[in-house]
Amino acid sequence: MFQQDWFQKSQKQEKKETNPLIVLTMVIGLVGYPYILVGSLFYFYLLYKDKVERMEYEPDDPNFQSLIVRNFKFWLIVVGTLTVINPLLFISGLMDGFLSCYLPFTTVSFNAQTLLALPMGVAWGVFFLLSIHAFVAGRRVEGIEEKQRKVQSSAAYQERRENRFEEAAAENKSLETNYREAKKRNLTIKLEEGKQQISLGIDEYGKPNYIRFVELFQHVLLSGTTGSGKTTALMIFVEHACKYDLPLVFLDGKGARETLADIERIAARYGKSVKVLSELNQLRYNPVKHGNSVAIRDRLVTLARSESSFYTANAQTLLMNTIQLLDTFKIARTLHNVRKYINVGQVLSLFEEALGLTQDTPSIVGEQEELFVGSGFVEKSEEAQKTAKKRRKRESLVETRFTKIKQRKDKLTPAYRRLFTQLMEEYEYEKEGFMYLYKSSEMLRVNLSMLLDSELGYLFDTTDSTAEELDFLEVNKKKEIVFITLNGLVYDQYISMLGHFVVSELNFMASEKYANFDKSEFLLIGDEPQSYLTKNAISSVNKGRGAGLGCIFSPQTPQDIEDKEEGMLELLIGSVNTYMIGQINSGVQIDYLAKLAGTYDDIEKTSMIEQQAGLYDIGKKDFLAQRGTVRDVERYYLNPKRIRALRKGEYYVYRKADSINERPKVVYMRKVS
Repeated sequence: MFQQDWFQKSQKQEKKETNPLIVLTMVIGLVGYPYILVGSLFYFYLLYKDKVERMEYEPDDPNFQSLIVRNFKFWLIVVGTLTVINPLLFISGLMDGFLSCYLPFTTVSFNAQTLLALPMGVAWGVFFLLSIHAFVAGRRVEGIEEKQRKVQSSAAYQERRENRFEEAAAENKSLETNYREAKKRNLTIKLEEGKQQISLGIDEYGKPNYIRFVELFQHVLLSGTTGSGKTTALMIFVEHACKYDLPLVFLDGKGARETLADIERIAARYGKSVKVLSELNQLRYNPVKHGNSVAIRDRLVTLARSESSFYTANAQTLLMNTIQLLDTFKIARTLHNVRKYINVGQVLSLFEEALGLTQDTPSIVGEQEELFVGSGFVEKSEEAQKTAKKRRKRESLVETRFTKIKQRKDKLTPAYRRLFTQLMEEYEYEKEGFMYLYKSSEMLRVNLSMLLDSELGYLFDTTDSTAEELDFLEVNKKKEIVFITLNGLVYDQYISMLGHFVVSELNFMASEKYANFDKSEFLLIGDEPQSYLTKNAISSVNKGRGAGLGCIFSPQTPQDIEDKEEGMLELLIGSVNTYMIGQINSGVQIDYLAKLAGTYDDIEKTSMIEQQAGLYDIGKKDFLAQRGTVRDVERYYLNPKRIRALRKGEYYVYRKADSINERPKVVYMRKVS
């Protein structure tokens, strides 16, 4: 009784689950089996081509319709036409030809009619199989995420990831061979094409991956933790600059000598040398050489900064006026001269000399320090209190000198008179008197002295004619490679200062290029930019991109930028249009980056699980029922799970510059050998 009930229940279930399409296909297949068997050879060939096409285009466009699916209507029309034509041929005289194909179930042997009947029947069989395949595939409900998981779980994908370094090395070798060949044969068009595309390596689907050269001028963020292969990825851009004779400044915030060694090795291969500005080299740099007084004021703002915005503003004003003073009196622009002439006594001497006054006062060397003791800007010391009388006497002598110059200022040239007013006279009625700017800019003088008197001071001494000087206008003109770094463990504060100098200098260079209609390219790579980046520096870089300034910012994590200054990360993100995300360990940072790229619309399928009747005793096996649900969902373009799964040499590349509409994909970065 139990067996009979089970059998009847099973029959009902089978009857319920029978698909009419499957029954129809089986009947037609049996009727036309010889043609379908032969036609399946062509069908499987087209199936292979269909799969190749899907593997090539589906990763970039998940809604892509492959060869078989997109031609469904054509297959249907052809198979319908042949379904009409073949029976007509059968009854009109080709009966023996069609029947001869049904071996071994027929006594009719192959004959002349078979030569026409067989191709017609096979054609019908091929298009019948293609129509069924396209119909089923077109009705299949499959989400984008599901398609990607299928590809990523394939043996070919896993093998490619396992051998990613070998795959990337092969691409690197091929790229170099093509470049050498084009260079040898002077193929200008090929070389220009190579310049306009930067090869990153092999993507996760086995295809060479490129970004366009112009994308660098909408800036790049390349982020990855220690050991993620970040420096290796940066060397790709260094190689591109060396290959195609582009000026490059590599600003290193951590002082890694290995990075310099890699850059020098790459540059040497292409016949270029590297200029190195660091505490271990003799290259000199004059940050006040180029730019007007406003540009220099902004460039040296880190030296003028103090806890009070009031004193900072005064120091900036003094700095700007001092640069004008040096230019007007034809004094060489150097940091040492800036320090010298923010001393009120030295400035008075210039005006006295211009008026031909004899200085009947004691030497003023170092007098400013004594004048400021007890002024309210420098804390009194015991020694200062003992010499208060001496200080008041010196102060009186300085005031006497100022008064003499003021009485004769009409004899000064208009330019000298304007400077005298800007620096001293307009502040005469302030509490501190005409020395107001100088007394309220003590921090500027202290910071300058700290820098120039430190072990790094020689880097800014350009008076030695035998020492080579770094000039960014010359770097741009001669297409040079420059590496700038300081030991981050010792000179952390000065790295920030030097970095700001450099970015401001590049901003001035960009303004010169604008003025001269110079559209040549200039690259800046900022490794560990949190050491030196400021909001002003980011703004400067943004303004320079129209003049051909392209930047690659490379922090370990985006949070490093935010930790430097609140709000700076959002400013940087707003300036970048190409993202390269490597291995990151912080869950918070991974979520931030995932949200950064946004989401796309997808579908999520659910399936009911049921236990087939009569099989519940076989290890409690469950089976998928033919029922389920489909709902719309939003998924991250940058999948957080996949970011967590990234390993050395793997980078998520997300491009949104210009009109690029490309889905993010993992790229196995090539190593420049």
